Amino acid sequence: MKHATVSLIDSDFSRRAQVVYGLGKLGLHVEPFEDFEEFAARVEGREVLLIHDDGRTLEETIRWARQSIRAVGVIAYSENPALQSIVAAMKCGAYDYIEWPFEPHAVKATIARCIEQKQVEWDKIERKLAADSMIRTLTPRERQVLGHMTQGQSSRMIGNCLGISSRTVEIHRANILHKISATNSLDAVRIAHEAGVPAEWSTAA
Repeated sequence: MKHATVSLIDSDFSRRAQVVYGLGKLGLHVEPFEDFEEFAARVEGREVLLIHDDGRTLEETIRWARQSIRAVGVIAYSENPALQSIVAAMKCGAYDYIEWPFEPHAVKATIARCIEQKQVEWDKIERKLAADSMIRTLTPRERQVLGHMTQGQSSRMIGNCLGISSRTVEIHRANILHKISATNSLDAVRIAHEAGVPAEWSTAA
């Protein structure tokens, strides 16, 4: 199981200190942040995020994690949370919602469960991010060729569609395999699907 950083967003200094100290006594290091902007500027890799629900930051953070494709598991907390707040947070994508003040041992166990249950989702996110990074090295024409490859087309078929020779297609295919570190065409197609194959790849010049 891969390691995940535990971070905290809470605008209240005293509350941040209590969380960091309480979990620190149990051997769990927590990176504290005062607000979302400070957290977003630093986050990288797998994160379990404890976040105080102030009615704004929680939804903003979850939306950001989803849109920017981040491997973040969110555990929200607040004082005397209303049922509708808990339901809204869970529907939005929070892993759990707990009441403040909380017992550090229970929170540590919740964090461990979050990391365990998020592994498959985080693996998929990391594969997509890696695939996206490789695909960005391709030229527009190479993305076109790769788009046709994902449709199972031969070099001759791709050449006919793009108005180029099959020999030129073969050169593009070789360049694609090299740039995205694919072992063969099937591997290249797998990487393309992990990145998400836009429909325009096959048609855009």
